[in-house]
Amino acid sequence: MEALAPSGSEDPPIVAPQPRILSNLVMWPWFLGVSVVTMVGGLILGLVPRDPGRLRPLWVNHWLWGRALFAFGPLWRARREVGPLGPGPYVIVSTHTSLLDIPLNLGLPLPIRVSARPGIFRVPVMGAYMRFSRMIPVASDSREAVEASLEACRAAIRDGASILVFPEGTRSEDGGIGPFHKGAFHLARELGVPILPVVIDGTGRALPKGSPGLVQGFCRFHLRTLPPIAPEGTARALSRRVREAMVAELAALRQSAGETSA
Repeated sequence: MEALAPSGSEDPPIVAPQPRILSNLVMWPWFLGVSVVTMVGGLILGLVPRDPGRLRPLWVNHWLWGRALFAFGPLWRARREVGPLGPGPYVIVSTHTSLLDIPLNLGLPLPIRVSARPGIFRVPVMGAYMRFSRMIPVASDSREAVEASLEACRAAIRDGASILVFPEGTRSEDGGIGPFHKGAFHLARELGVPILPVVIDGTGRALPKGSPGLVQGFCRFHLRTLPPIAPEGTARALSRRVREAMVAELAALRQSAGETSA
């Protein structure tokens, strides 16, 4: 809303600061600060005696990052509805509308390695931490690169870590769930690992694809896990089954959120 200058004044109208600008000033320092602190913590944890796969220290580090961002942040709040889970490992398939989906998923009570595009491994500091954390670059430029990615996933599963995959391959721009690639489902079938579907709502309004800053100030995010699904049938049939369940769950989640706010 604008505060108008008195009639006849040559001064321009005074425009109130926009919430988006204030949100950026508050949340970007918070996001970067928490991220840097937890990355440094991960490097320190890696120097102490550890298991061969760095599973436990990095699990603690990732879990703290995923929780602290939303538990103590001034403008973000997250609600996680996590059903009964075994120790895993799982192939986690998640909806994807924002980069914030990564820390939200890392707050699950599981050791997780993220399957990510190779470009993020070239980002200063973050790339080094991704490599140290044994996150998995997804490469498709050659048969050898694909096999290396698959072998890294197999090694993570052998270490007891779950693999986080965004089966749409990119962030959704309209908040819906796009077509799924089949790679995660081939992997689950090969290794005999259950699939853990995860549905997230709200992150696309806070930090959507292509946006340099926050769209809204105060945002609530909602994460809900579905019951694990056995890797049975063909990858195509499994992909279709999981996607249909996630589409239905996202609609139910949004409906319940609308009824609560009404």
